[in-house]
Amino acid sequence: MDLFRQLEREAREAGRGLWAEDSTAVQPSEGTYWLNTKTNVLHNSTCRWYGNTAEGYYTEEVLGKDCGLCGGAHRQDTIQTTKQSTSDEDVIVYVTKTGSKYHRAGCKYLKKSQIPMKLSEAKKRYSPCSACNPPR
Repeated sequence: MDLFRQLEREAREAGRGLWAEDSTAVQPSEGTYWLNTKTNVLHNSTCRWYGNTAEGYYTEEVLGKDCGLCGGAHRQDTIQTTKQSTSDEDVIVYVTKTGSKYHRAGCKYLKKSQIPMKLSEAKKRYSPCSACNPPR
């Protein structure tokens, strides 16, 4: 509870979140997230829940838990990396400790573990997941 009070005080003093004035509030744009304050889940701009929950706010900070559908901050980083990439060296995919497939961030098969890896390395030892259809 002490940590919660400290974070609340810092947010209030900085004018963030609930205490932001309309003129200083973060507006939706590329690189912003939607934090659902009821569930503490972070959504990126590709998610159907981005800005679409009863309680929450836009933020540029990586807070809360990543969304199981869009991957939250992890998926957003992957999307931006993929857009800027020209080779497999730059694209990040994820593998599990025991699996034989590589995945996109936010894939349902990454619940227990997710290890980031360059696509070029993953393609040498793993095959692509058919559920999340990662880059090939």
